[in-house]
Amino acid sequence: MVMRMTNGQDDRSKGGGNAMADGRGKSLVLRFVGDRFADADLPVDMLSDLKVLGDLVVALAKREFLRRHPERREVPPGFDEAVSLVLGEVGKGSAMPKLNYRGDAARRMFPDFADELEEVVYSSFDRVAFIYDAASHDDIPEFLSTKEIKAMSGIGANMRKGEYMEFQDKKGRDGKVVRWSRERRDNFVELYQRERSRARERGARTIKFKGTGPLVGIDTMRNSIQIQTSEHGCIWLPLDGLSQKISRFDGNLSASINFSANIALKANGKFKSVEKVHSAEIDRTCSDGVLECIERLSELSKLEKGWLGEGDGESISPLAVSRAMHLIYTRSHLADLYLIYPTEEGGISIEFREMPWRYAAEMMPDGAIEIDSSSRDGEYFELRSFSDLSNDFFMAFDEMTARIGNEQNS
Repeated sequence: MVMRMTNGQDDRSKGGGNAMADGRGKSLVLRFVGDRFADADLPVDMLSDLKVLGDLVVALAKREFLRRHPERREVPPGFDEAVSLVLGEVGKGSAMPKLNYRGDAARRMFPDFADELEEVVYSSFDRVAFIYDAASHDDIPEFLSTKEIKAMSGIGANMRKGEYMEFQDKKGRDGKVVRWSRERRDNFVELYQRERSRARERGARTIKFKGTGPLVGIDTMRNSIQIQTSEHGCIWLPLDGLSQKISRFDGNLSASINFSANIALKANGKFKSVEKVHSAEIDRTCSDGVLECIERLSELSKLEKGWLGEGDGESISPLAVSRAMHLIYTRSHLADLYLIYPTEEGGISIEFREMPWRYAAEMMPDGAIEIDSSSRDGEYFELRSFSDLSNDFFMAFDEMTARIGNEQNS
């Protein structure tokens, strides 16, 4: 994280945008309370805490960016610099440092998604406050890695008894401003060590996992392919030791892959890693309808911003494409009916008809899904929204489409 002291003035008048002009959460504002922090004094030994906090924001921003872009295995080079924070003014009274996000580097390095990076960083500010509020209530957020937990537990180590840090304008579950102190930090470290010991006792487990999913990534350097699964999201399968060569998958993005592998699950049942791959083959049994749908999605994924003309039409979200592929493969019996269109916002709309009914499933750019249907007779299936392709989604989708094939038989 880049840190420098400023005089509180926004010095970007010398060039480079006005991203902070509207004032919507552009800074993570902290307030240190205690005798040592009077008159805006900030002891030098607290700067390491601020750096760790800033690094945690960047780590969470990486996680959120990759969640939005499942086709990526890593963030693009220069990401850390693009989302770097600066230490701004230290407010009067008790020391109130601000970790500011400028956005200049993002606009320079990644102009096509600088606005998205801005949203990612601001959401990470809230996420950091959520993490410390959870820790203050003896909860360990499951999405944090061991490295991130160790880093966050370092914040507060330099505080003295009676001192604490507040996340200004961030309310916790008790309705009060989120607060962190040396005492809460020590309790959290003890809790984490205890839970880690229990997890080791329970242990992770390895299972044999057979599945089918679309090919969404190829890494020739690591001799690995990435598959989208309904159970465990996107997973990478190393091909080392298999007769299949990675060149066999080249040019087959979006193709359905049948695979078998040993995977390790965490103590909570969530995916941890791939232990060994037994097989990975392209499924050549897909119907013509499925293949046509995948070819259509491949074409739409190449649309660039402005495809509607006059600057309108966002580039198609990879997450929306991934959701659409998953739906097509898992409900392939309807593939011959699917009509696939891009949306102006960068999503994918799958529409299909069987008179007198019209059906639609729209994949939003952020991965959310909406489904609905209506008939010429005035009947309708009420619009429903889902955050992902969960069991609830498929139950609703099957309920909505249950009449397909039955109309002509009734």
